[in-house]
Amino acid sequence: LYRAYTDYLGQDRLDPHKRLVQVLACLQHARSLRGAMVYVDGFYEFTDYERKFLAALAKSASVQITLTLDPNSPVLTDPHLNRDALSMFYFTEETYRRAWLAMKEANVEIEPLRTMRTVHRFKSPAVKHLEACLFSHHPKPFDDLAGVALIEAPDRRAEVDAAAREIQKLI
Repeated sequence: LYRAYTDYLGQDRLDPHKRLVQVLACLQHARSLRGAMVYVDGFYEFTDYERKFLAALAKSASVQITLTLDPNSPVLTDPHLNRDALSMFYFTEETYRRAWLAMKEANVEIEPLRTMRTVHRFKSPAVKHLEACLFSHHPKPFDDLAGVALIEAPDRRAEVDAAAREIQKLI
């Protein structure tokens, strides 16, 4: 059956699997990628093919992958560890682990991790405290509520409308 399928395809056409193999092989010979900087951001997970593609790309280019993870996650120091299935970052920890394994399998040199431990985006101490304690079992009290507004809304649409009105006031 497979021979009939490949005979049908002939030399001019490729099935999806062969196309992926061909792309991976071409990455190694692409001169335009040598020394290039590639930034990958905004992904929650990668398919098996995407991991292989990134690993093949990393052989020619400098690939920087950004994932949202707890900087204290034990998976970052040892990707072979079993992850905590109840962790808020379980899926991105698994994404990191699988990407790390794909890079190792492809013999790609992995640079030391850079973790961001300082938050620069808050102008309001109340919002900063809220994020720091959002999932804490025993949050610390905080009295300065400047920059935080609690709005009661009957449904999600009314809540979104109220937030949009507040944003327009600020613009």
